[in-house]
Amino acid sequence: MAKARRSSRDTKRELTSREIEAMEDRCRLPQAVVATLGVAAAGGDPARGVAPAAIPPTVKRGEHGKACLVEQPEPAAEFEELVMSDGKVKAVLRRRGASDAGFLDWVNATWSSESWKQWAMGVPLDDDDVVLLCSVKLEQVFGFGVTTKRDRGLNFYKESWVLGDGYGYLCIGGQRGTVLVMVNGEGLAAARAGWEQRLHTFLAAGCDGGKLTRVDVARDFFDGSYSVDTAAADFDAGLFRLPKSPSDPDCEQRGNWRKWNGKGRTFCVGQRASGKYARIYEKGKQLGSPASNWVRVEVEFKSVDRVIPFDILLSPGMYLAGAYPAFEGFGVCASRMTTIRETKVVSKEKKEAWVSRQCGKDLFALVELEEGETPEARALNLINRLQVEELPNWAKVPDWRYAGEPAHVLHETKFGLRVTGRHAGTGTMSAAY
Repeated sequence: MAKARRSSRDTKRELTSREIEAMEDRCRLPQAVVATLGVAAAGGDPARGVAPAAIPPTVKRGEHGKACLVEQPEPAAEFEELVMSDGKVKAVLRRRGASDAGFLDWVNATWSSESWKQWAMGVPLDDDDVVLLCSVKLEQVFGFGVTTKRDRGLNFYKESWVLGDGYGYLCIGGQRGTVLVMVNGEGLAAARAGWEQRLHTFLAAGCDGGKLTRVDVARDFFDGSYSVDTAAADFDAGLFRLPKSPSDPDCEQRGNWRKWNGKGRTFCVGQRASGKYARIYEKGKQLGSPASNWVRVEVEFKSVDRVIPFDILLSPGMYLAGAYPAFEGFGVCASRMTTIRETKVVSKEKKEAWVSRQCGKDLFALVELEEGETPEARALNLINRLQVEELPNWAKVPDWRYAGEPAHVLHETKFGLRVTGRHAGTGTMSAAY
């Protein structure tokens, strides 16, 4: 009886400090596991920008030493989180800084070809029909669609098509029944305003198998405030090593770092085959202007052992700043139009130097032999007589309105296609299927 009373009293006693600490240690989960479980429990999806559930409460002592539950604040994303995706543990890119500290310079996305076929209401489709369906959606998103078919495949796909006026490619055939869409930097600059939100909405809507497989985020420095030498110094200072990383990533110096030759240098961090790869290079010199101070910082994210959230389309600068501690201080960058204008200025200078070198003497003689009272009049007469009123590729400004007729406008499909909008001036198209 006495033993029973002692047991009753023991069950009602308060926990000691040592017992509470032992309980905390047994209940505490590693941060990566907590993040993974949080995503599953809350139905979150890091690829779609859905944050994992809050970290569960832990045991803590109150004022009088009694155990109580408290809510844990969500920790700052000091390193790339680990999540479970497709049965594998993958890293999720971290965010830092301003959303407009960088701009998108390349986007790859894949979808299951079956997800496109299901829109055809049961009508059997071949790959060419799927390409036309994709062209419709791409024009809705970017303002340009599929234009011409290439005579060979690409990236291990059997067939490939050109997007717009050389703005990228669409690949189909093989590769586990997927469709790959690749849009390059010129295509993103040419795209109709607001394409980022439209692509994000389309991906987040849950199209089967839709995911981002590569996204390049870039930032331009036109005034020399960040250079390849700065990047090399940052690497030496450990600013390209993420917190908790056991070692520095690989680095590579390209170009002539010993004796300046005006051709431009590049500083690379990481490995190209990995999921994150940084390039800092002298863009202006690369384009042919030896005196240019234009430097581009670019990070290439790939879905190799990591998840690329759809949110990167809306806040690219935050993912650029979050890629490495060296980039965390980047503020708001110049507009994309500034980059386009600088590109054309450098291209013009390069072309003028080529014309002077290759044709300067001939031009002088032709002007002297031309009719006219003054040298200016003779030069103008010569130009008006010889010029071809068509812009060369280097002088064209990327614009979706001049991207060429999309394939789905030129072809009749078996499920019926109705074109609306772009040729009426709204820039949108829809299909009746």
